[in-house]
Amino acid sequence: MQKTPARWWPSGPRRHEPLRAALAKMLMVAQCIRRHGVAQFPEPKTSVPSPTSLGEGGGFVSDRDGVILIFPGSLNTRPPTFGHAAAACQFARTNH
Repeated sequence: MQKTPARWWPSGPRRHEPLRAALAKMLMVAQCIRRHGVAQFPEPKTSVPSPTSLGEGGGFVSDRDGVILIFPGSLNTRPPTFGHAAAACQFARTNH
């Protein structure tokens, strides 16, 4: 029986190390979306938050190529504003 490498097992808070290109791209996308009227679009991060960091309003966390986005529950992701901004900034509206 082959052992699973230890690196595949989570051990406490995880820190993602996205490719520099992925982080740079997501920073540009975030700025673009804010310029297109979605002021609450989150700042890209490289670490996974604790579950309590979402606050009382809830929200969700998205991992895109190791870049973490923490969307507040108050962010309206329905069209038209968010949809137009996402399209203009080439932001795929999926969690992958």
